[in-house]
Amino acid sequence: MDKKYYGCLIIVLFTCQTSFSQGSMSSLNDSSGAWRVNYINDNGSGGTFFTHDHYRYTFNGDTVMNDLMYHKLYKGGHSWAEDFFAGESYNHLYYSWVFSGAIREEGSRWYYNGGSDAMQESLLYDFSLNPGDPLPITFNNYIEGMVVTNVDTVVINNIPRRRMFIEGYNGPSATYIIEGIGSNTGPIEPIQMFEPIWYLVCYAESGEPVWNESGGTCDLTVNVDTKPVNSGAELLIFPDPVVDKAKVRFSPLANNGVLFIFDAMGRIMEQENLSAGQSESEIRANLKPGIYFLSVNSSGFSASAKFIVR
Repeated sequence: MDKKYYGCLIIVLFTCQTSFSQGSMSSLNDSSGAWRVNYINDNGSGGTFFTHDHYRYTFNGDTVMNDLMYHKLYKGGHSWAEDFFAGESYNHLYYSWVFSGAIREEGSRWYYNGGSDAMQESLLYDFSLNPGDPLPITFNNYIEGMVVTNVDTVVINNIPRRRMFIEGYNGPSATYIIEGIGSNTGPIEPIQMFEPIWYLVCYAESGEPVWNESGGTCDLTVNVDTKPVNSGAELLIFPDPVVDKAKVRFSPLANNGVLFIFDAMGRIMEQENLSAGQSESEIRANLKPGIYFLSVNSSGFSASAKFIVR
């Protein structure tokens, strides 16, 4: 074989092997990604009073800041307070589409900008770190002395991704960072060594969980209240599954209200204003096949139900 071509072949093989060993990061351009995060904190009460927040991050749209293109990150979820010994929960709040900053990708790094009027970005992740490399100070890591101790590969949605295990000055921990996903405390949550109050429940693409280490339920519709506020609340959808159209019936509203239809990722697909005294509506089959949630909200009345479109 000609020496010139033999040399080219060696270079190609080396390049391919190097690329594979580094994994293939899922690009931020894939806007279907969703992160489910749980937060729990006893607020120094010694395990008596807890604050909970179960939420989901998704991308929706782009923005330009300082001449750089970012993907806008939004948060939706359900927060509440708990009296552990009394067995009671209160202050339930359901929220959607809370702007949570923006992220951009440059090579193997992610950068975070906290808002549309922010003037300076922060490094969020460097997914190219190797064993022995110090974990840099980033938006979500403000602790010096942490280091990457080991790197392995996990296959997520048929894509090999690097997983970097982190150790702090106090020794080994269960903290790690996955290429293209982020920390196991959440995408922008503080990286914590011991007893974290945030943890990543799962990561999903196109509404389907693709990383769920705990094996628990990956509920992306955490911002939808599926329990009636008052015991007399009634919401019926028939027929279900919906093929052409379906009727929606509920208790007559004392005040004006709103009907929402959410998809499996908690995104609002349809919205209808309801009038006082109204007790029914209609679903038309202009939705793609899948699982949806319908919610009727009015002063003194709130009810939700799940339905299927075929």
